Amino acid sequence: MSETDTEVIVHAYEQYGSSCVNHFRGIFAFAIYDRNKKQLFLARDHIGVKPLYYHYDGKDIIFASEIKSILLHPSVRRNICKRVVNDYLSFRYIPGEDTLFDNIKKLCPGSYLTFHRGKIEIKKYYTLAVQDKGDLGEAHYVKKLRKMLLDSVDEQMMSDVPLGVYLSGGLDSTAVLAFMKKARSLSDQEEQIKTFSIGFGDYEDHSGEMNHARNAAEHFGTDHHEIFIGPESVKTIPKVIWHLDEPISDATTIPTMLLSEFARKWVVVNQSGEGGDEIFGGYVQYGMINKLERYVRPIPAMLRRGLFPPIIRTIPIAMLDKVFNYPSSLGVEGRERLVEFVRDAESRTKSYLNLISVFSEAEKKCVLTERWKQSIAKDDISKKVGNRWFTDNRTCFLDQVFLRENNTWLPDYILTRLDKMTMAHSIESRVPLLDIRLIEFSATMPRHYKIDKLILKKAAAGMVPKEIIQRKKHPFYIPIDSWFGKGIRDIAKQAIGSSKIVDTLFRKSYTKKLLNRRGSSNLVHSRQLWSLLTLSIWHKLYIENDVKKPILDLDRLL
Repeated sequence: MSETDTEVIVHAYEQYGSSCVNHFRGIFAFAIYDRNKKQLFLARDHIGVKPLYYHYDGKDIIFASEIKSILLHPSVRRNICKRVVNDYLSFRYIPGEDTLFDNIKKLCPGSYLTFHRGKIEIKKYYTLAVQDKGDLGEAHYVKKLRKMLLDSVDEQMMSDVPLGVYLSGGLDSTAVLAFMKKARSLSDQEEQIKTFSIGFGDYEDHSGEMNHARNAAEHFGTDHHEIFIGPESVKTIPKVIWHLDEPISDATTIPTMLLSEFARKWVVVNQSGEGGDEIFGGYVQYGMINKLERYVRPIPAMLRRGLFPPIIRTIPIAMLDKVFNYPSSLGVEGRERLVEFVRDAESRTKSYLNLISVFSEAEKKCVLTERWKQSIAKDDISKKVGNRWFTDNRTCFLDQVFLRENNTWLPDYILTRLDKMTMAHSIESRVPLLDIRLIEFSATMPRHYKIDKLILKKAAAGMVPKEIIQRKKHPFYIPIDSWFGKGIRDIAKQAIGSSKIVDTLFRKSYTKKLLNRRGSSNLVHSRQLWSLLTLSIWHKLYIENDVKKPILDLDRLL
């Protein structure tokens, strides 16, 4: 017997059959062909760190860890699903089992698939649930979290190859590094930990992100490596989108892939801080949702709708920017989203969608072509999201958001982005903050501990430098706005202006206005612009051109 994890999976299947997945803890996507049963067995890990796609035509099945591999099969047609395009325009990624191809699906996290005699059956073996176990006190949760973090980090340091940490200087990655250092000291290991950070040249003077990472590396005595990128890095976007398989609209995919390429010179396994925001409530919207439920929603709807919108509209945008600390200004459009968030407080679904949508349903009515609006008329995003996640008013709003984002945003956006960008350079990325025990532990905590990473900050106290713990959250951000006048505007105009799919979807008056805006874009416009750019290049790579011979040079592609 060897010590490979692959052999463990095979022996577990021999002993337990399909229930073997209930005995696993970790990240995986695998296939086993059972010769005795003449049955194929596919399975994906509990939270969806590793991807798994399949095509089933009612008779045969094709599966792979990448969509592009399935597309190489001659029987698979490259047809776009219009309903899923609508999802992408709302969320900037594709949630659930769907992909943009109408005949290719994802195997969802915590699921397995069996294929036998031409038939498939999909079963869910794991479902995350919020459990109300009462408030056991802050000290209890802090003590337990410290122990669980140390165990998770220690277990995921097991490796017979070089291992490093992607260090942003934020709380999550620094906490992972701190617990790695602790685990090594307990086991008397003296090997220096390698850390890797990426910066953005002139933008560093504004954000200071690299300085925080550098200070953390110095504090823990790591073997630290840095790389800086500039506006020219945007030319890698065809490579990024090619490796993503699906359009995920996030400019940070570029630095993640370039940092992976850089880190591959030293390591083949990386520890990441991904997941901290999702399970410990790091996003600004969690605090907003909590305040909405406690203070705004109890106000009668007529009074709330008459009182709050005019007040919010009089608040200077500069003042709102200081409160929300987004990387881009909220702008007039962002302030209007805030108005809608408060105005629609009686509908959890609408309030939530007002916060997270790239294109709101109201905006779609104004910017989409009449032909496209008719084709998606029966696809009601609000109804679809509401029926799936926000039907039970006995569950608090924040817990419903926790479940929705850990079941969709986390696997389909955060982890897909991480896995595809690191595996593009053959780096295995591990996520110790997303050990299933940690996620379930978070699901038992009262909601007031899951805002602004309160419990994680307390657990990291004394291990992570105080200035990092106390620092206001600053999202990892590529400075598209400051680079926009340095060639990126021309790239966007060329890609979007010549895009067949954008031309089909959007009114020309809207795209012209979006592309010709002067000065810096606000948060809403930046997200919309990058979503269209991503979709345009994805369409050129995966629909308009031959996937057997991808054109990854931006100038040639456009």
